[in-house]
Amino acid sequence: MGRFKPFAACVFPAVFAFALSGIYAIVDGFFVGRSIGDTGLSAINIAYPVTALIQAAGTGTGMGGAVMYSVRLAEKRDSEAENFMKGVFFYLALTGILLTVILFPLTDPLLSLMGADGELMKPGREYLSVIVLGSVFQVFGTGVVPLIRNQGKSVQAMYCMIGGFVTNIFFRLSLCLGFTAWNGGSGLGLCGRTGRHHGRRPFVYERAENPGGDPAPGAFRFFSIWRIGLAPFGITMCPMISLLLMNRASLQYGGSEGVACYACIAYVITIMYLILQGVGDGSQPLMSRFYGEDNKKEVRITRTMAYAAAAVMGVALAVLLYWCRNGIGVLFGASETVSLAVGTDLYIFLAAVPFLAFLRVTTAGFYATEQTRFSYMIVYGEPIFLALLLLCSRPGWD
Repeated sequence: MGRFKPFAACVFPAVFAFALSGIYAIVDGFFVGRSIGDTGLSAINIAYPVTALIQAAGTGTGMGGAVMYSVRLAEKRDSEAENFMKGVFFYLALTGILLTVILFPLTDPLLSLMGADGELMKPGREYLSVIVLGSVFQVFGTGVVPLIRNQGKSVQAMYCMIGGFVTNIFFRLSLCLGFTAWNGGSGLGLCGRTGRHHGRRPFVYERAENPGGDPAPGAFRFFSIWRIGLAPFGITMCPMISLLLMNRASLQYGGSEGVACYACIAYVITIMYLILQGVGDGSQPLMSRFYGEDNKKEVRITRTMAYAAAAVMGVALAVLLYWCRNGIGVLFGASETVSLAVGTDLYIFLAAVPFLAFLRVTTAGFYATEQTRFSYMIVYGEPIFLALLLLCSRPGWD
């Protein structure tokens, strides 16, 4: 019980927050599906890998810096820990600006690359343009949360994610009701206030008591952060590469209805994936701290508890989704044909849940303890395996 309490205090708020972030993604599908139908669902699903790229950049930067902060703090190297924390904020701002400048002129080519054509191009362009213009806010929103969590403030990190979830629902609803101008102005104002709140000193610098010392050089901080951050980046981005591959296959074999079917499945499966990621990321601060203290026994125990939690949650969610399978398409306003296909095909994706639960915790354990090579192999092997599988399943392959 002595070990379970700090484990639960870290993991359960993270799981709850990640579950809400999955619902956050579903909000787009719910409102668009109800107002536009299959075409809108398909357009958002095709454009979503770019959204994931933006969020992955923030997650990779934030998590990489958070791991380095937590490990250095456990090693009693407080000045280095604070310098990593400060460096992350600079890199988050730079990343958001660069993504906006680079991606906005490439909206149409990116949509074409991801399989959009004909009736899907216009709604995809409208959706993606808004997403890209908000890159800075998305990068900061995803990047600050792991920093807060690694300061022992899992509940505060959860509140930050809940705030984004509630704000998204409110703005999507106002947009659907036609208050477009008000939504944009108020959204920017609220994002500005949220950013200032997240940057307050109590969240970010309260642990480092010695601001002097030997600061890590900027280039060293950057490469150290991204040496760790490439794995969390991949955890967010690689499923979207898989989504891109599946979208192209769905377009080829099922047209717009095929993409809409996979969109509905992807939305609900994403919640499950994020909950499992919440177990891994929630246990990461503990594993990083014990690793920094050279306490290998506690690292192993924490990882074992995370495996158990992920297995129980994964199986329970798989059973629940299978039981509700026939209502998933209806939830998103999909056509009757698409809804029937969702109910028929969902089990294929649910079968991978136990394996995924193991991988999410294993990957988090590797990057939490700076074993980056193994985390890369697991994370980036996923889309490669899917690409080979789809290639082998093409007509005419013998």
